Amino acid sequence: MKKLFILNFILHSIAGYACDVCGGFFVANPNYSKHQVMLMHRYRVLNGYNHYQQKSYFVNPGAYRVMHPEPSDSNEAITNYSSKDYESFKSYDLKGRFTLTNKLELLVNFGFQEIRTEYDGIKKKNAGITDLQILLGYKLITAASENFKQQLVCGLGAKFPTGQYAKKADGIRLSLLNQNGSGSFDGMIYTNYKLQFKQLGLNSFSVLKINTFNSLHQKIGNSFNQTLALYYQFAKKNKSVFLTGLSTYEYNKGVYDHDNLIPSTGTNVCLLGPSVDFIYKKLQFNLGFQFRVFERNAANNMANAGRAISSVSWNF
Repeated sequence: MKKLFILNFILHSIAGYACDVCGGFFVANPNYSKHQVMLMHRYRVLNGYNHYQQKSYFVNPGAYRVMHPEPSDSNEAITNYSSKDYESFKSYDLKGRFTLTNKLELLVNFGFQEIRTEYDGIKKKNAGITDLQILLGYKLITAASENFKQQLVCGLGAKFPTGQYAKKADGIRLSLLNQNGSGSFDGMIYTNYKLQFKQLGLNSFSVLKINTFNSLHQKIGNSFNQTLALYYQFAKKNKSVFLTGLSTYEYNKGVYDHDNLIPSTGTNVCLLGPSVDFIYKKLQFNLGFQFRVFERNAANNMANAGRAISSVSWNF
């Protein structure tokens, strides 16, 4: 029975990627305010099988819709590796960063996610709240002058299993990579380094997640996520525009069932693209796109086509 489950997992999740599921993505926007509350929308799509040399398309028919068809009743396994197959992740995140003291900051992340898949014409969807993340950081370095700003924050945190992790479709439990939560209590270590000299700046955010097993004896392997933003600021009175090059590197060994690593479930990808921020007084708007520049995965996996990010923030 265990072998049958692992086989079903592989056939129905060979293109899943953990960092949009496990909560490894953190924003690295150019902001030095004391507090920030952000509403972020992320869209990510995977399509095109590597071993068929199929192309990946960021704009994929059916991957981004407001209205969705009912899921198919078929449990057919992936056999055709169709160029129309895809996985898409839509996330709506509420993020907060609060300065508690001169040295301490609190990060909170909670959201709602919808996952849509199509394999061999069989469409499925799964939507629900995600896992709650709370992190506490200590400011090791803080420096600010008219032309120079620098800040280094290191911290620890935890991810709590608030999202569902055992949903079923057609009587079969969805793979862990297509659940809205992992069902596990996980630890997090992060560093955030900011540097700005006159109009030029960078913002680096690194997260290491140490994951545990859930009640089903499954877990997403420990993951590493590095987000780096290089930007140039145009400022006039109470308005600012930031033009940014945004890169993200994601690594994850894969999903474990008991102590067995399930093949073709890992992540090793780098995304790169442009981003723009507009700040007017206390409001900040962001729009960005990232596309694959490097990826190493199994031959029968779909490739990362890209990610779109948009957000609105209140800085105070």
